[in-house]
Amino acid sequence: MLVEPSPTPLAASLREGPGANPLPELDALLASAAVEPRGYQRRIVSSALQMFAGTWRGPTGEIGRPATSVLIESPTGSGKTVMGLATAALVQRATGCRVGWVAMRRNLLHQAEAENARAGFGVDLQPISMFDKDPPPCDLLVDEAQHDAATSMANLHCKIRPQLTLGLSATPTAPTASSCASSGCSATRASRGSSRTASCRRTTTTRSRGTRPRPWRRS
Repeated sequence: MLVEPSPTPLAASLREGPGANPLPELDALLASAAVEPRGYQRRIVSSALQMFAGTWRGPTGEIGRPATSVLIESPTGSGKTVMGLATAALVQRATGCRVGWVAMRRNLLHQAEAENARAGFGVDLQPISMFDKDPPPCDLLVDEAQHDAATSMANLHCKIRPQLTLGLSATPTAPTASSCASSGCSATRASRGSSRTASCRRTTTTRSRGTRPRPWRRS
């Protein structure tokens, strides 16, 4: 049985802001940041914002429901941290939401904080260990999607219950199964300089096979 997500209050704010037409604000953000954005990064961040806002159009032109969970699947070295920070920055600017950044290792949390400061994205983020037993509250949770099936990550989502989740992964091959995870999931993918988007509704398990972008299938 597929569970349809309920639109979040953040989705309405995004539709009135960057979610309707993300590119002007995104281009202004990237121009002011100390990064050299790639074309696929721009397309992926734009798609992620539209998926959260419920303004993204699928391959056949239909407009999807606002997603509560979006996955950015992109190869190692393609700039997932930059894409995550850019997405979080525009969501936070539009909604004033609290942003939590989750990682398995402390050094990865430090890297995200350092990149945020170096590039000048200005995200007010709270670093959270995946094993934190008492995590701080947040509205947008950025995490390593390949660990979603782990008990510690499932417990973290159960405790925080964010309105929105942005997953970053180069290898989301493990089942992302959790009864506490958000039920609405969309995927945005990059492969060797190109990007492709797909959407799905997740109940318990979503799988991705192979290294080339493929449409996401319903569980």
